Amino acid sequence: KSRATETLWLTASNVRPDRVGSEFKGVVTPFPGYCFVGADVDSQELWIASLIGDSTFGEHGATPLGWMALQGQKSDGTDMHSKTAAELSQGRPGLVSRNLAKAFNYARIYGSGKGLARNMLKDCCQDLSDNEIWQSIDKM
Repeated sequence: KSRATETLWLTASNVRPDRVGSEFKGVVTPFPGYCFVGADVDSQELWIASLIGDSTFGEHGATPLGWMALQGQKSDGTDMHSKTAAELSQGRPGLVSRNLAKAFNYARIYGSGKGLARNMLKDCCQDLSDNEIWQSIDKM
C-alpha cells in the first residue's frame, strides 16, 4: 500500500440535500488538459502532522509519529491505532479498542492535553488504576 503526498489538497463531499454547498462539487471543472484525481485519504491529519514534524529532520519517518504513519496495516493489527490500543491496554489485549485509540491519537495531534486523555481512559477502562492511566499517558 503506497501513500501519496502532494502540495495541493482539495476536499469536497458528494452532493447531499442536507449539506449546504455540496452541490458545487459537480460544477467545478479542471482547466483544459488537466483532471481531478479522487482519493480517500485515511488518517490525513495524522499524515500532515507527521510530515510537518518530519520536515524538521528532512526525512519522512524521522519522528515517532512519522515512523508510525509509515508502518503497519489495519488488516493485521499493526497500524498506528492498533499499536496505540495495545500500548494503552497495558498488556491486557482488547482492553482499549482500536476506535478509542484512534480518538486518542487524533486528540493528541489537536492538542487536547493529558486531562482529556485521562478521562477517555478512565471512562472505558475501569480495570486500570489511576497510576496505570497516568503511566500510559506519560509513555505516549
